[in-house]
Amino acid sequence: MARINTVFIVRHGIRQDFLTPDFTSPTGLPHDPPLANSGHDQAQDLADHLIQIGPNIKYIVSSPFSRCLQTIQPYAQRTGLKVKIETGIAEWFNAWGKEPTEPPPHPHPDLTDIKRLFPGIVDETYQPVYPESTKWESKDEVHARFGEVLERLIPHIESIASSDVGKGSNGITNNEETGDLLIVTHAAGMIAAVRALLGERRKDVNCGVASVAKLTRTDGEGSAVLASWIRELDGDTRHLKDGAQYNWKFWEDRLVDKDEDEPSI
Repeated sequence: MARINTVFIVRHGIRQDFLTPDFTSPTGLPHDPPLANSGHDQAQDLADHLIQIGPNIKYIVSSPFSRCLQTIQPYAQRTGLKVKIETGIAEWFNAWGKEPTEPPPHPHPDLTDIKRLFPGIVDETYQPVYPESTKWESKDEVHARFGEVLERLIPHIESIASSDVGKGSNGITNNEETGDLLIVTHAAGMIAAVRALLGERRKDVNCGVASVAKLTRTDGEGSAVLASWIRELDGDTRHLKDGAQYNWKFWEDRLVDKDEDEPSI
């Protein structure tokens, strides 16, 4: 069976609401802001960088929110890779420090809207491994969700890769060319995903906007998906002219930037 041995994880670029409270949501959802102009610039620089550092990326999996898809759109267009929409790596609603209302304010963007807004880059055949919609969750539940998603997602992509080997599709012709996986998510998701793959719940993770983490597998064939990776890149921002920005952290993990509003991810 094909095997994913390298995973890249990217956080979306600068959101419009980081700069101004006034924005027009591409999907009409109040918690789905677009990228700012500077975020779109970051997306172009990110595409250049990923082409250089990830020449073997064959699979893109993204949160359904507009800022994530806008961030990866230039790369997808330049490489011809289709984006698989995975609800399990989306931003949900944090339930810490307040009493959550029921139900959560809104669901994630609908696939119909996504295909309309991002024509030609969406893999319409992909079925999410974690199809639940947004809901309130604690910090521990965020980490648990991303661990569970990765335990399902990586084998699922490996299954798709095995099929691609047999069909000679996606540029893959043999098992040695399985390809790497690129995940596009949010700040809390990037932290939780890196920690899950490393097997270290309190590991410090840098996750500035449009930054890149890279993890490579160290275990043998058939071992567990989680806690079997090493980190080669931690919030890499070499491609960004302004370097690391909005390096979000869970409050208890923060050593700096304590004036940043925790829910903005």
